Amino acid sequence: MKKFLKLLVIVVVVLVALFFIVALFLPDESYVERSIVIDAPIETVYSEVHDYNNWEHWNSWQRQDLDAEYVISDPSYGIGATMKWKGDTVGTAEMERVAETEFTYIENSILFIEPMSGNWQDIWKFEEVDEGTKVTMIGKAPAEYPVGRYFGVMMDGFIGPAMEDGLGFMKNYLESLPEPEPMHADTTMTDEESMSMDAPN
Repeated sequence: MKKFLKLLVIVVVVLVALFFIVALFLPDESYVERSIVIDAPIETVYSEVHDYNNWEHWNSWQRQDLDAEYVISDPSYGIGATMKWKGDTVGTAEMERVAETEFTYIENSILFIEPMSGNWQDIWKFEEVDEGTKVTMIGKAPAEYPVGRYFGVMMDGFIGPAMEDGLGFMKNYLESLPEPEPMHADTTMTDEESMSMDAPN
């Protein structure tokens, strides 16, 4: 019995030591990235993400909790704009626009409050390609040692599918919109222009 207990203690000590040692070699940041190409002008795709009022068109998390309450600032776009939400599935959190470069880059900072607290960077990049616009969604956050680093490794599996769904919903929504009518030059002449053309040289 004593030998068994001694062996058990050794095994537990080794496992605990391995837990901390392995964590040293894991990334100190959670990082998730997904991209999609949308057959739409870069201005259209950028504007869809730029204005928080548009997120209900494609945001996968909003579709997961239809009873959640959302409060969006006025104005709903630009640096300093905010979107707050509270729901049984999505929890309680606040998002704020912290950086943007027109038609190329948007960055939001998310503060999760309940059921778990934490910070998350929500980054969007836009690039013109032959097929339309490539939009890249990036999420990242610090991974605290030691437990947070294990969660960080698993974050891609947790968050990635929802990001893929959201990008897919955005693609379907934007590509289903009617194409804008082409602009035509105004060939109507004013009375003064008509008289000028009719006047003898």
